[in-house]
Amino acid sequence: MLEWRLVAAFEVDGIPVPKARPRARIVGRHARIYTPAATKRFESLVASCVPADAERPGELVRVDLVFFLPRPKHRPRYMPRWLWSLAEPYHRAVGDVDNYSKAVLDGLDGWLGNDIAVVDLRAQKRVSVRPRVEVRVYSLVEPGSEHERQTDETDARGQEAVHRGARNGADV
Repeated sequence: MLEWRLVAAFEVDGIPVPKARPRARIVGRHARIYTPAATKRFESLVASCVPADAERPGELVRVDLVFFLPRPKHRPRYMPRWLWSLAEPYHRAVGDVDNYSKAVLDGLDGWLGNDIAVVDLRAQKRVSVRPRVEVRVYSLVEPGSEHERQTDETDARGQEAVHRGARNGADV
């Protein structure tokens, strides 16, 4: 069984923005391809939330993402009452979970080096009264290494830090 070691856990406060398709416009006789401004701003926000003391992950990386979108005022028809009664239920809100994930991964490019290192991606889309993205990044642990012998304390500490509200570069 593979073992993963938590490298960083942090939050990105604000409404998550899905990765928008590249746009093109004609400038003179040439087409100019660009990323929409809202996507660029969100990617910059993600990059600014990586803890300053976070070590770079290894060659093989797992990323866990939980997107908390604004909670609608009324229960959607497709959602059962028991699910809606939860504090932060799953939701098929606007935007595909893969596009939200792309935006976060592109925002992490400066720190990860390249999102090609991500070999395991787990993402959830939920709603909350406090919109945000919870990001947890893990490195694959080599069997027999000192990191493999660590207990789950690191993971538990990271989980607590995320839920306590560590964000915007705060230590976790």
